[in-house]
Amino acid sequence: MNPRRRKIQRRETSPLRFIVYAIAVVTFLLLLLAAYHMVRRTAARMSADFYYPFLKAVRGLEDTYADGTLLMQNNKTLAAALVKLQKENFELTSGHAIVQDLRKENEELRRTLRLRRKTFFAPVFAEILTRDPMTWNEQFVIDRGSDAGISEGDPVVVSTVIRNMSAPTAVLIGRVKSVSRHTAVVSTVLSQDFKISVTLSRSRASGILEGEGNAGKFSRMRYIPIKTILRNGELALTNSFSGNNPPGIPVGEVVAWDSEHVGREQDHVYLEARIRPFVTPDSVRFVAVYVKEKQ
Repeated sequence: MNPRRRKIQRRETSPLRFIVYAIAVVTFLLLLLAAYHMVRRTAARMSADFYYPFLKAVRGLEDTYADGTLLMQNNKTLAAALVKLQKENFELTSGHAIVQDLRKENEELRRTLRLRRKTFFAPVFAEILTRDPMTWNEQFVIDRGSDAGISEGDPVVVSTVIRNMSAPTAVLIGRVKSVSRHTAVVSTVLSQDFKISVTLSRSRASGILEGEGNAGKFSRMRYIPIKTILRNGELALTNSFSGNNPPGIPVGEVVAWDSEHVGREQDHVYLEARIRPFVTPDSVRFVAVYVKEKQ
């Protein structure tokens, strides 16, 4: 064969040979990589199995030493350590409770300070000073008195969110029983000393709301006209029959009544209903007293 022709044939076949070599190299590298991962996993398993007894022995020695150290301590030392841990746990728990109480009081104060004046009545903001343990829910003393314009019979409210209302509103919690220059005694809606004229929101029937006392959790609405149709959840609101308070302040809701029980007094017939206040006085810290503005 002509040498020149052979040279041309080698040039024509050299690219194919290069491709074959490249495929072979890539295949070899892939096989090598797969073998590496397989060997690595196998070596890792063998290594873990090989070192397991030694690691287990070290951990066992640590536990034995810790147990021995604990047993070497006398009862007095262990008791002191236990008391210390209990004290630290109590401090952490108390600190969390204090933070929660402060947050709750801050929210209560903010809601109270947002209360606005009502027609002819302006709010006087106050804080509860003292409570009598014997009448905790029925009476308390606030830090504002006659110098702030407060007088006997003025309504005392707090700010809270009640059902079907998205924004906080003023809710009646009591009335001023007695007053001095710098303090005032408040009878709550649960006290037997508490009396106020209220009107039901649906039937528009009026009556007298009185506290049940005796550590009760409800008030009683008396002198409701006999033909009144009562409904559970009906609101009891203050009315204008008493000139000392603005009308329309929610007090509570009807939760029970006895349609067959009719009270009689001087030949007058009436119904009675049990009212659940929207706010129980036991946890209240800040209040507002609605004082009638001087004309």
